[in-house]
Amino acid sequence: MLFSGFNYIKKTKGIQNEIQFEGVNQYIVPILVNNPEERWSFNLGVDKKIKNIKYHVDTKLSTSNFLQNINGLIVSNKSVNNSYKFSAKTLYDEFPTIEIGFEQGIGNYTSSNQTSKFTTNKPFVTVDYDFLEGFIFSFDYEKYNYQNKTLVSDKNTIIFKDTIP
Repeated sequence: MLFSGFNYIKKTKGIQNEIQFEGVNQYIVPILVNNPEERWSFNLGVDKKIKNIKYHVDTKLSTSNFLQNINGLIVSNKSVNNSYKFSAKTLYDEFPTIEIGFEQGIGNYTSSNQTSKFTTNKPFVTVDYDFLEGFIFSFDYEKYNYQNKTLVSDKNTIIFKDTIP
């Protein structure tokens, strides 16, 4: 089975948060902005059943551009994200349904001239088992590993890469 989708959104007027920083305090006020954002996304997935195992591959790509008022300055922000996922799932009648897979997401966020890069790795396992006329055993495990690739840490020191002096 093959499935895909495409989505496009463009707002000509919309409400965005205006952010004011005063020392350690941050104030957020919603304001009406012209041409505040544009977003699009695309996804593609494939499922294939071979005997009693279903294989799944999925990929997603999305981007967004939006304006934001920070301390009186209009800042242009851009976000680009892509991800992929693959898994295998058992489909036996008298055996637990077990799915094992891996998902990875990669993101870039640019605000003004500063870019941040992020990676998320997520291996997962799910188990569902029906037994004794109406009892269901369910188990989900997911290890979520998020990394900010823009930061480089050296024990007690954090160094910002790609920053403007």
